[in-house]
Amino acid sequence: MDAQRLSDDAAYAQTIQDGICAGLRSGQHVLAYTAPANGQATNTASAARVAQASADLIARVVQARTDHGTPLRRVGIAGGDTSSHAVQALRLWGLSYLATICPGVTLSRAHTARDGLELMLKGGQMGGVDLFEQLLGGF
Repeated sequence: MDAQRLSDDAAYAQTIQDGICAGLRSGQHVLAYTAPANGQATNTASAARVAQASADLIARVVQARTDHGTPLRRVGIAGGDTSSHAVQALRLWGLSYLATICPGVTLSRAHTARDGLELMLKGGQMGGVDLFEQLLGGF
């Protein structure tokens, strides 16, 4: 996803949400990530806006799948700021430890009005290159 457009363009964010939901509806695992457009250098001045926009997108996708009657069971979120914003956007009142995926990365149960979602919240340089595959495979 174009990081700048995600935070600045509501129509683009909706298109991304629709694409993610379409992939999930078809039974695919979806990995969505932000990157600067056209290989440009990362604009660190807008990093907070991108983290918030990413968190809002996550919350909308989780809600859309719940509304559709097929709630997500597990979501992995990489990025410390994005993870923090996502917990707020999902309106969690708590997290319970479930398991350690790898050193420094845990899986938690999210507590909300609609319990059941498992979250991997990852910040910094934690986890290896196969972290998301471990998340899918039950580590």
